[in-house]
Amino acid sequence: REVHDIWGFDKLHLFKAPVAGFNVSLQQIVVLRTDSMDAERAPSGEDAEYLLLTYCLSRGLLFQKQTGSFGAAAAELVGDAPCRKIPGHAVGGVMEEFLNRSACYSSPIDFAQAIVSACNLENAFQGHFEKAYSEAKRLYDEQLRLQNERRAAVASTAAAGAMLMCSVQ
Repeated sequence: REVHDIWGFDKLHLFKAPVAGFNVSLQQIVVLRTDSMDAERAPSGEDAEYLLLTYCLSRGLLFQKQTGSFGAAAAELVGDAPCRKIPGHAVGGVMEEFLNRSACYSSPIDFAQAIVSACNLENAFQGHFEKAYSEAKRLYDEQLRLQNERRAAVASTAAAGAMLMCSVQ
């Protein structure tokens, strides 16, 4: 609810980071710089406030406010872009939507893309999201294939064991 009360955001930074256990950078981290109502006191340097947002499959929606500089450990900057006075309620609405959504393999990307869209910056990051979705689908399909192979191996072992038991009797 407190994000709804933020006056606005004036800059978006998008990062990607490795997914735990995999050698792919599909975790998306959005960092929004808060804007000031007072144009003469525009936030910068140590006075700047940031909202860090990410969606983790294992933990859901995570967000944190930070003052001064921000860091996204082990993350790579995809890009940044100025926003035009994006009100806090626009970002807060996306956050509420994802709090109640069931997670799927693309949820971290879906969330970041929804925040980027709420900031009217879809065109600035379209190529990144297309590539991220493609990589996520490839990883998901690979994990599904490995899971099916394991199930098939277990089933054939169980069938061999049953045949052995029948032949012993």
